[in-house]
Amino acid sequence: MVQCPHSRPGTNRSTLSIAVDPSNSSTVYIGWRNARAGDIYTLHVRRSTDRGATWSKSDLPHTTISNATNIALAVANNGTAGLLYQQLSGNRWLHT
Repeated sequence: MVQCPHSRPGTNRSTLSIAVDPSNSSTVYIGWRNARAGDIYTLHVRRSTDRGATWSKSDLPHTTISNATNIALAVANNGTAGLLYQQLSGNRWLHT
């Protein structure tokens, strides 16, 4: 069973993405959103190197993204992880 980092009852995480490294199935990425004060949602991405038994203690660099939703993760054959999401900027949704 994969445990989502920082799981708490009543926390809204309806957007969830999981990706497995195709060249190393022990490496798994998980991304989710949650509500934070002042944000619509905040995105988070963590990594596990033991098939989801444990997760990185904090978000991976440059993956705590405010005012964003619709997270999607993918891992290329060379182990490079990719992140796609929508972010609200002003009155427009940007696709990043």
